[in-house]
Amino acid sequence: MEESAKRVLILCVDLDDDIGNKTGLETPIIGRENVLRAAERLALLDPEEADSNAMFASVKLSDDFSKSGYLTEVCVVSGLKNGGLDASRKAMSEIMHVAKLFSPSEVYVVTDGFGEEDIEPVLKARLPLAGVRRVVVKQSRAIEESYIVLGRYLKMLFTDPRFKRWVLGLGGLLITLFTVLSHFRSYEEVNTVFWSIVGITILIKGLDL
Repeated sequence: MEESAKRVLILCVDLDDDIGNKTGLETPIIGRENVLRAAERLALLDPEEADSNAMFASVKLSDDFSKSGYLTEVCVVSGLKNGGLDASRKAMSEIMHVAKLFSPSEVYVVTDGFGEEDIEPVLKARLPLAGVRRVVVKQSRAIEESYIVLGRYLKMLFTDPRFKRWVLGLGGLLITLFTVLSHFRSYEEVNTVFWSIVGITILIKGLDL
């Protein structure tokens, strides 16, 4: 049965390595029971962490395929805390390591919905990627809790070192430049300089230059 069954690999991708930073666990984490224990540990340490939900969803997806007669393996791979190209390279290295061990005929990616889009084209080019599932936590009080979630992400923008240097640093620079330039130049010139700086910054960040 196992020889003829399709081999399905379920990958839970944590590109910013929350699992490693918060639990101290090293990736890849391979196997249903190991992934479950890691998800429980992460959920206990940080009940609001979205990656634990993605890990539970990975196990459920693996179980669903197993019930349908597929031979499955589930694992968690991670990148690096600060993201970027190095994080993608690390995650891809772990993915290829697991794929070499399991030799899947189909690969499914499960994420918490943030940031993992960068590795999907590379993954699709190197493995038989059959689907991507983004796990979004349901809110029991939609409107009220939407504001709470939004507040948490806004707080993260101003407290997380990965984001605050762009939000506060760039914001402060632009306000200062706008104020100084407006004192000496016309509105049209100030507006041109302002948006040129914004555009260059977005380009640098987007291309990881």
